[in-house]
Amino acid sequence: MSDKIDLDHDLILTYFDVRYGPKIILGSLKTKNDGEQPLTEIELTRLMDIHESGDFFIHYYKHNFIANYLFSVKDYTEPRGFVNRFMTSIVFHRDSKISDEDWFHLVFKNIDRIEQSIKKISENLHKNPLIKNLIKVDPNNRSKNVFVEQKSELLEELKSYL
Repeated sequence: MSDKIDLDHDLILTYFDVRYGPKIILGSLKTKNDGEQPLTEIELTRLMDIHESGDFFIHYYKHNFIANYLFSVKDYTEPRGFVNRFMTSIVFHRDSKISDEDWFHLVFKNIDRIEQSIKKISENLHKNPLIKNLIKVDPNNRSKNVFVEQKSELLEELKSYL
């Protein structure tokens, strides 16, 4: 058996902005072939409101199994409690080629590995200097985000921990 988690998934980092609320700053949600997005940014980011830093939790919604880990990073340059709150999410998409039972079995069989991976990703995320720049980007002006290439490189690096 491979050490990689071989299920269709998205890796997403959400940041809690004290002015705008939670926002996805790294990664994106896949759109289905029919153009429909099975999970919206709001549906994912609102999970930050019901859990505390240090919590690993799973969520099933709209045929997506979502593993989440909330964490805080001390930042002595920020005024509000000197803490930045983040949530790392791995959104596993339902594979229509296999039965529901087999798909759930694959996810739950790997839950310990998923938890360890998401925690390792989170640990490595907050050490990356790009994160400081990403949390400063105004969500109402995302088109001016000049970090696209660096974000892609970081996302690929983090996916290697899965």
